Amino acid sequence: MNRVEDIKFLDSTPHSPAAFKLSILLGVDSLLYGLWDGNQWVALRQMETDVPGESPRSLVNLRTWLEQEDFWNVPLSSVRIGFASPRFTLLPKRLFSLQHKRSYLQKLLPLGPSDLLQAEVIEWLGTAFVYALDNDLLRLFSTRFPTAVFSHTGAATLRHWIKRREEGARLHFSLLGHRLYLAVLEYENLLFFNAFRWEKPTDSLYYTSLAFEQSGLDRSKNPIFFSGMLEEQSALLNALRPYFAEIRPECAEYKTFLLSVL
Repeated sequence: MNRVEDIKFLDSTPHSPAAFKLSILLGVDSLLYGLWDGNQWVALRQMETDVPGESPRSLVNLRTWLEQEDFWNVPLSSVRIGFASPRFTLLPKRLFSLQHKRSYLQKLLPLGPSDLLQAEVIEWLGTAFVYALDNDLLRLFSTRFPTAVFSHTGAATLRHWIKRREEGARLHFSLLGHRLYLAVLEYENLLFFNAFRWEKPTDSLYYTSLAFEQSGLDRSKNPIFFSGMLEEQSALLNALRPYFAEIRPECAEYKTFLLSVL
């Protein structure tokens, strides 16, 4: 069952509606989408679902949503769609071969005959980001938005963080639905990147501690930057505060950060 909720209402149509840009972020169990007018997010909605994003039931739900959603009934100048699929891997760019992209994932997780393998190169990190998407899922969005630009939100955020390449080691903590995405970067080095499903708030402590330990970070010195649809005093973040010295938002508009980087 799906529930669509307006997070920020569109108050009025701007004088230049062609400036509207639509961004959609598809997670495993939720959707976040919004309108950008060139200066700010003027409208935001979220849809939550109780079935996985690439299951047959979810594809039916998504088709219905795409057919019925009005997207605020405004002309769109562009559409960007980000997929937060947890089926991904990263490898050094020097080892990456486009014709072998399927082989990088098929030994790590089950792949179906309808799965398409996508790849994005993050040049500043010298990394190739390879991920799987169900072809039916991709076709749904391509049919509704033929000129849309597609990306994986993981690759999009990694590209964005070139702006912080002069900073030291830190952990980025992003939430979308019931998935935590954790990345550890140090200058121009990617030390850790993974996605985890959380069931209870203390799961955030376990997975964040794991990322710190595997990356050699210091809890008393290295900061955590958070983003996604959560409150600053959420149970997920409060579970971390007794154990980590510095936890702060990714940016002032941290809730829309994952949409902004698409």
